[in-house]
Amino acid sequence: MTLRRIFVYISVFIGSLCTFVGLAFSAMYVYGAIIDRWGEADQSLLFWYLPILFLGIFSIAVGLFISFWGINRIKSGDSS
Repeated sequence: MTLRRIFVYISVFIGSLCTFVGLAFSAMYVYGAIIDRWGEADQSLLFWYLPILFLGIFSIAVGLFISFWGINRIKSGDSS
């Protein structure tokens, strides 16, 4: 039973870590491709940095799902 409880807490930790990494990747895209290149003639980095943005969005979605799953397991008492 304690192994299940440890798994739930680790999943909440990994989920929140994925969410923060996703936020960092999204902020990297906004700063690196939009704000830093503001006013330059070549705006191709808006396209070439899109994988960074998509990785950030996917990481945020996965992290929030895992975190909310773990939090709901803790609240419902299924982890004991």
